[in-house]
Amino acid sequence: MATSGSSRTARRTRISPKDFIDITLQKDNQTILANNGGIPVNADLTQVTDPQILALNKNFSDLLKNDGIAYYPDWPAPGYYNVLVSGSQDLTNGSKTVCSVPD
Repeated sequence: MATSGSSRTARRTRISPKDFIDITLQKDNQTILANNGGIPVNADLTQVTDPQILALNKNFSDLLKNDGIAYYPDWPAPGYYNVLVSGSQDLTNGSKTVCSVPD
């Protein structure tokens, strides 16, 4: 038996990017992130229950306080971004082969 006026599709509520960021950065949500192994930026670390996760977050916090985080900390050398972009463009336009682009 069909019911009139019902819909099987749920409507999605759209939130703005600003609202998403505000919700994500709330202290309680950041504390949940920390308790699940993440590195939060606004957690209540007194509420973190796992000692290893607490140590990870404390070490990260200490790095931030001591200016120990670089903008691109995982890139092997200064200026590598330019090499990466140039190599990607050469591969895309076919002017170089995979073997001729530095890795």
